[in-house]
Amino acid sequence: MLLAIDIGNSSIKFGIFESGSLVEKFLIQTKRDYTVDEFLSVGLESFEVRLFRMESVSVSSVVEELVVVVRQDCVKMFEVAAV
Repeated sequence: MLLAIDIGNSSIKFGIFESGSLVEKFLIQTKRDYTVDEFLSVGLESFEVRLFRMESVSVSSVVEELVVVVRQDCVKMFEVAAV
């Protein structure tokens, strides 16, 4: 499965894909000062993303300060490096 994360100025959109088809989507408000633990609990754990076995994670962002946070959380939660 693929987790796609699009970090925009006003919201962060998440899409979970299996075999090219969208199976789940959700979004949260963008907060430029998310900590690693806060993003994990607000963004990933709150939507039970852990129930899915992610093979890859793709991140696009216009909020560069959040890219490091998201990448750290993806390794922490899925043991997958986000690209």
